[in-house]
Amino acid sequence: MIKKLAIRKWVSAGPIILFCAGCGCALLSWYGAAALRGLRGLPPRLSESQSMDNIYIGAVLGLFALVLAVIMLVRQLSLGVGRQVKRYLANNPEVTMEQIESDYAAAEQYGDIWIGSRWTIGYDLIGVIIENEKIAWVYNEVDRGRKSTQYYLCLGTVDGKIVKSSVEREHLEQMKARYAQFPHILIDNSSEYEHMFKNNLAAFLDIQYNQNVK
Repeated sequence: MIKKLAIRKWVSAGPIILFCAGCGCALLSWYGAAALRGLRGLPPRLSESQSMDNIYIGAVLGLFALVLAVIMLVRQLSLGVGRQVKRYLANNPEVTMEQIESDYAAAEQYGDIWIGSRWTIGYDLIGVIIENEKIAWVYNEVDRGRKSTQYYLCLGTVDGKIVKSSVEREHLEQMKARYAQFPHILIDNSSEYEHMFKNNLAAFLDIQYNQNVK
């Protein structure tokens, strides 16, 4: 499971990291030395064909792209699937890797998220593993841009946290229907629940969670 999820995570983020790194290195190799020379008050040869403003902008964009690539790479490494699973097991000594593997193998897959009988698992989820028993609320958000629309599955947990994950539109209702099979999970997009969840978690949990959780 860990290897499979880790590969998926790198396949998802790898091209973006490589693109940013490639653009950053290309821009810096072209504009970097000229920008440094210009900062020292010496006219670079490149200024014969381009303005210093363009040179400085190109160097800044290159540096920004390279820094962004490094940040994404560090995040990938620090939030690696294996590391997060080990952290979960360390915090839950009563759980074994074999139990997680078994639940994962029998889980329903929706894109990059697997919903099993005990856990929700996904490489893009914070923590990778979420106990279904600790999910109190499921709803969705829609982010409509000019050219595309992004759908998010939102999981509200008993500790007051919201875990969001980008999902395909066709999977959204299927996932909500799967979570509806758990009687302790409230499935609702009401803004009233959002306010209560954020400001009065105890009252929110009394609506459905506390009455049905085992």
